[in-house]
Amino acid sequence: MTTVKQLRIIKCSDPQMWYADLVGKEVPLLREDADGYWSREPAGHTNIVKREDAQVINDAVE
Repeated sequence: MTTVKQLRIIKCSDPQMWYADLVGKEVPLLREDADGYWSREPAGHTNIVKREDAQVINDAVE
């Protein structure tokens, strides 16, 4: 079994952010750094998610 990390968008503190319509949804966690979490937009672009707007969750995948 492989563990895949995801982000659950819990809020959007800036309505201009790409994930404003994804509150309550999960997006892939690609990496994290001092600026925040990096994920992939539905359009396929890599973009940032503010730390205070998401929580890291683990999904078990076989």
